Amino acid sequence: MKQPNEQWMADIADHIVHRKLREVVLPGTHDSGTYSISSASPLSPDEDLPEWVKFIRGIPVLNKWVDDIIANWARAQGKNITEQLEAGIRYLDLRVCGRDGDDYIVHSMYGDNIFTVTDAVRAFAETHDKEIIILYFNYFYQMTDELHNKLLTDPQSGLIATFGYLLAPCSKGVDVRVNDLWQSGQRVIVLYDTAFS
Repeated sequence: MKQPNEQWMADIADHIVHRKLREVVLPGTHDSGTYSISSASPLSPDEDLPEWVKFIRGIPVLNKWVDDIIANWARAQGKNITEQLEAGIRYLDLRVCGRDGDDYIVHSMYGDNIFTVTDAVRAFAETHDKEIIILYFNYFYQMTDELHNKLLTDPQSGLIATFGYLLAPCSKGVDVRVNDLWQSGQRVIVLYDTAFS
């Protein structure tokens, strides 16, 4: 059963078909991939915790309580990526951190593997042919060139392989029209900071 906002771009197609994408307001979520963070999630290096928090966390009787507080703050979203997309979200804000040779969502604590997120986006985009989705990779932590290359070009799970024909090339530019994206089928836009940090 479709959710009320699941295909809102298709539902208002007549109103947006000839508009530039930048003229269409796209609902987005902040720290979109943090839904899986829990008190059992390991701390991540993206936020500097105050020394007093680290101290309290080191007290065995208090560490679970402190981890609950950190997790509740770090988890900015209660819905997973599919649920967010079904609710009408079309702009996803993602922070990525390298860990043990892989890429993970982070926000003070580690969340899901980034490929869990990108697979969910691909599955949604494949079944919703008028919905345009923007993935904004806005922060990177402990990312080596190897991990960036894995995220971008891994032949099994990288962004290029995952999205394939759905991925809009940079040549579309900032003035791309909605109809151009619909006709080409290139409805996933990745904003990726090329100055690896």
